[in-house]
Amino acid sequence: MGENYVCNGSGKGVTCLIMAGGRGKRLGISIEKPLLEVGNKTILDRVLEAVLSASKIDKVIVSVTSFTPETRKKLEEKGVSYILTPGEGFIEDMRFAIKEAGLFGGVLVLVCDVPLITAEDIDEIVTHYKRCGKPAMSVMVKAEVYERIGLDPSYIVELEDGELAVPTGINFVQAELIKSLGYEDVLEERVYVSESVNFAANINKMEDLENIKKFLGIS
Repeated sequence: MGENYVCNGSGKGVTCLIMAGGRGKRLGISIEKPLLEVGNKTILDRVLEAVLSASKIDKVIVSVTSFTPETRKKLEEKGVSYILTPGEGFIEDMRFAIKEAGLFGGVLVLVCDVPLITAEDIDEIVTHYKRCGKPAMSVMVKAEVYERIGLDPSYIVELEDGELAVPTGINFVQAELIKSLGYEDVLEERVYVSESVNFAANINKMEDLENIKKFLGIS
């Protein structure tokens, strides 16, 4: 695995864990999902660049599985730290990575398929987490935002205030608490609802990729 890749931020111990080990079954393609390209750059590279440019992230480590061997090779070539997780599911692999990599303090868990995310977006998440007063925070986007880029979310939740929102797979947790959780335990969390297209533009189907490219005006 190696040492966590050190960023230029000053987040006082904040680590970003990028999840890049999913099978991407719904895409129906042979290329690994993290290596899909948007504007001649892989979606994982786009996310990595945003994280490394964020001022509130100090370290980054990428979670890979046996389903993403080429992604692992690319990370080795770039010298970016990674951890090999079992590939049993998002939550299972996230918990495994936090425990086995010995992460501590605040951990931003970021999916690899949000190619529009920026360093400013990431710093925004960290800022809101530090203000939320809960051990965990999940990032959701108002359902109406998805219409702007032609995406059809597969899962919509109704929040306490009646707002319809979509989970992005982006979460913030305290590593020490994750390590102490039982299999079915969950952390008390705050929901941060954003109106940003950057958080909404994730890729689950090839149609999503094409619509994001169309939104950006690229082929």
